[in-house]
Amino acid sequence: MFFLDPEGLASVEGRFVPYLIEGARAGDRVCRQSALTELPKLAALLTGRG
Repeated sequence: MFFLDPEGLASVEGRFVPYLIEGARAGDRVCRQSALTELPKLAALLTGRG
């Protein structure tokens, strides 16, 4: 399982507020980046185009 999630969000004040991914289990891969920017890179790597 791949998770693309910064494990947090920006508050109204602009501070980064961390949270844990509740569904992640041992052996899962967590990329602590935004899916918006990293999903195309992951797709390219998985399809051999990266």
